[in-house]
Amino acid sequence: MNTIKLYGALGKEFGTEHRFQIASTAEALQALAANFPKFSDKLRGGFFRVVNGKSAAKGFGLDETTILQRPLGDDTLHIVPVQKGSKRGFGKVLAGILLIGLVVSGMPSWPLVSDRAAP
Repeated sequence: MNTIKLYGALGKEFGTEHRFQIASTAEALQALAANFPKFSDKLRGGFFRVVNGKSAAKGFGLDETTILQRPLGDDTLHIVPVQKGSKRGFGKVLAGILLIGLVVSGMPSWPLVSDRAAP
């Protein structure tokens, strides 16, 4: 089981801590969206730091590439809203629309290899 921690307005509306059997950030976002129908709407238009690690301040900040490639392992996933124009200087900032894309696409955290022939 992995822990997902939500901060700021996300934590206030949906709860600050959730546990799911997941292997990737995409699965974490899909689990949250499945349990909270308004979750994707709250991501839209926002900016977030997504961090994999024991704490939001010291974990590995995910970017648009590593969010697809890095497995969660046993670490906690932190989703931290960032104010537009914030100069806080730590971590990568991702647009909420990118995170919604992971929810909608059902994209796994690693490239898939198929044994089927291409059409």
